[in-house]
Amino acid sequence: MEDAASAVTAGSKPTDDEALDLVRTWRAALDELEAIDPPVDVRPDVARMIAAYRNTTRALETLVTVDDETVLAAAAGIAVFGQRGSRAAREAGLDRCAFFPAIEQPGPDPQGMYDATRELVPPGATVLFEDEAACGDEGSCRFEFETEGPVGKRMDAVRRIVRANGWSNVREGRSPPATTWLMASRNDYALTVELVGRPLPEHCGRSDLSWGCVDSVWVHRIDVPDVLTGG
Repeated sequence: MEDAASAVTAGSKPTDDEALDLVRTWRAALDELEAIDPPVDVRPDVARMIAAYRNTTRALETLVTVDDETVLAAAAGIAVFGQRGSRAAREAGLDRCAFFPAIEQPGPDPQGMYDATRELVPPGATVLFEDEAACGDEGSCRFEFETEGPVGKRMDAVRRIVRANGWSNVREGRSPPATTWLMASRNDYALTVELVGRPLPEHCGRSDLSWGCVDSVWVHRIDVPDVLTGG
């Protein structure tokens, strides 16, 4: 089962035939595992592991054999039942049978969300919008601001602030039509900074639109569903 999974998850996206080969391999292996009589103290965990992995194979088979919105439920099923099977395997002491890495809810960030977001606004920037109430009550905090200079230099300043304040897993990129972004995480906070290039996109002439037209920093709380962490 481990070898078959590695063949599918390594490198490029697997073909439908490769995914179905994995389904057949896992089902045959699960039949063999089910025929084994495990020690009494781990028997319930092993039974839960096998049942969850059987559901994982059903979800994977569905994913590659349907052409409608059912694929969304199938993809969720792979994640949920894969997690359940792996958790049961660890509880049975069968770490080699835990094919999905454990997912845990990150610990709470010690800093209030408003302050954590406000300190990421570059020095000298003009704050155009902030919602202090939402920062405390809704688990999501956004500042819009205006800064001068080339977008590269502005992003350099943001990058220094982000790293100085202990954010990690930093990723950067560009999105159309003119936005440069940076994402990072810290404890149970996730961060997105978007800086707009010059000249502004044409749609920015509309007064009811600000997305893609103004620099912003957004921090929100990560909430991993119980179904993945322990449900």
